[in-house]
Amino acid sequence: MPIRSAVPGPLRSRPRLVTLGVDSSSVLGGFTRAHPTQQDLGTADFGSLDWTVWNARQGWATGAEWSKGCFPSCAQATYVPHKLKIHVYDPNSHGIFQQMKVISTRSVGFHAMRLAGVGDLPSGWAWG
Repeated sequence: MPIRSAVPGPLRSRPRLVTLGVDSSSVLGGFTRAHPTQQDLGTADFGSLDWTVWNARQGWATGAEWSKGCFPSCAQATYVPHKLKIHVYDPNSHGIFQQMKVISTRSVGFHAMRLAGVGDLPSGWAWG
């Protein structure tokens, strides 16, 4: 089932953070010494993705996938960072990347496609 991310518009520039899912259960950013919880979400320091390649054809970033468990509860859980790489590619005729692949030590990885808005839904990224 696709999951919308909090990168709502076209990927024209190097995002500092990418939030996955409507509940922010995973945040893609950089490594910090912080240990944020769900309550800290608005002010938490998740660092920044480090874009080592960014050109007209592709982009590569390294950083951390911050994921939270639900112990003692989902609201009180602490986010834990896991090493990741991101690859964006397949630019359209306007130079906007249409594909994103996330390779994480936490999971088997994600693949995303850029979706146009439909009806009341805004455009965004769908993860599968």
